[in-house]
Amino acid sequence: MQPIYLDNAASTRIADDVLALVTEVQRTAWGNPSAQHPQGAAGRGHLATARGRMLAALGDRSAAGDIIWTSGCSEANALAVLGAEARVTVAELVPAVITWARGPMAELFGDSLSDPRADIRAADVVEVIRSSPSAFDAILLDVDNGPEALIRTANDALYDLKGLRAALRALRPRGVLAVWSSGPNAAFTKRLRDADFDVNEVGVRATSKRSGAHHVIWFATKRGNTD
Repeated sequence: MQPIYLDNAASTRIADDVLALVTEVQRTAWGNPSAQHPQGAAGRGHLATARGRMLAALGDRSAAGDIIWTSGCSEANALAVLGAEARVTVAELVPAVITWARGPMAELFGDSLSDPRADIRAADVVEVIRSSPSAFDAILLDVDNGPEALIRTANDALYDLKGLRAALRALRPRGVLAVWSSGPNAAFTKRLRDADFDVNEVGVRATSKRSGAHHVIWFATKRGNTD
């Protein structure tokens, strides 16, 4: 029987041609792209080629075009849509990720970590939320697989009633808690309402072509008169 793989939202099989290219780059150009030695120069060459191909795919073949590498999708989306006065706090649980982003992988991450709008913290997002009363207009949680917390049980502290009430306190009036999940969870929807949020549960597809796996995003709004 041919097996059917249905967990692409968590981990997708790499395409054969991509795997071949990555293997070749790792074998021949493994150096820090920011370094001046030959291996670094080889890495910069591959990054320049990747930028050019991405710009071409986006329809911009001009010399002035550029690609900004960020630390992740959530930060990239936030910085792209927010104005110059915005402030984005990014909580990264593993300090080594930040160290690598500022060191060996600095060329990949570009200016995202030094963007004056971004506050990059090596911290547990649970503690950031708990220690920040009335600090945020929006809190975006794309953690684990959602409220099921399949990977790290400590993430339950984000999604239980105590954690949701902490998020409510961290939001300003009419602030929004947005939570992504790999699938629906009726119990979590009820907990959001029990925590005194106005809840809008939206079903989304994995791709922009409205195909692929079915996911859920909850938009939970703090009421204007809630302290």
